[in-house]
Amino acid sequence: MSGGEFMKRVLIVFLVLFNLIIANEKKYYHFEGKLQDKNKVIMDLNIYDTNSITVFVKIGSVVEEYTGKIDKGILDFKSNGKQFKGKIEDDVFLGKFTRGQNTQKISFEEKVDETIFEYSEISNLNLLPYYKEEAFEVKEDDYAYTEEYVNSSAIMYNNKKFLQVEEFFYEYTGGAHGIYGYSHKIYDKETGNDITKEFFQENLDEKMQKEIHNFLLKKAKIQGLGIFDDAIFYLGDFYMTDTGFYFVYNVYDIGSYAAGVQKVYVPFKEFPKKFLKKNEITKRIIEF
Repeated sequence: MSGGEFMKRVLIVFLVLFNLIIANEKKYYHFEGKLQDKNKVIMDLNIYDTNSITVFVKIGSVVEEYTGKIDKGILDFKSNGKQFKGKIEDDVFLGKFTRGQNTQKISFEEKVDETIFEYSEISNLNLLPYYKEEAFEVKEDDYAYTEEYVNSSAIMYNNKKFLQVEEFFYEYTGGAHGIYGYSHKIYDKETGNDITKEFFQENLDEKMQKEIHNFLLKKAKIQGLGIFDDAIFYLGDFYMTDTGFYFVYNVYDIGSYAAGVQKVYVPFKEFPKKFLKKNEITKRIIEF
């Protein structure tokens, strides 16, 4: 066996093992617990890789998005001067919560969010907490390279009114790096229907398109996003929390690859109502 052929086989074995490890790695957690001030905490944790954690935390009636990473098994995520830091042991999130000068120990138990499974049944959708598919292939040419495809979905937000699913994709077909991005879907908990396209006006005329571009551009600059000089903002992919919209722009949409996926946050009360559809869904779900 030639040295090149041997290296190809080693690469294939490595990729198969890597695929098995990733496929069995849990990516979604739902924790519940209480702080020392008796406020109930609900934590929906999504792990994409060691450098990318997104967490929606509800403390009392307030929902915030936290972001962070994992280092040597320790999860560390922050938002607006607040920080959670700890590790997952035996289905419990153990660690510390810091808010200002106050730090307290926490212990949140993992729970099965029953509404997820009830919703799955009424809508006949496959909305298990997480599923992941990956495919690897080695091409034989003048040299071998890896062709990689990753698709995954996770329930990222779930309240009494709606449930959101985040879909992630990654493709590598050669070159310096692959391409990746996210898309989101929103489901009505009352009917089980996909209501993603029921929120914003479509087919905007040139005047309205320019108006929403200027509005989102101003927000992006205030939030310090890294954008192209000629970036064009539009009402495309988005997700919601209890308080506002996050408009999601994948790599190259408004900025460079290095800038990554970028999000513009707009509180409901600040979003121009003329761009919302006037229907029962927006009236019932959005709280201004």
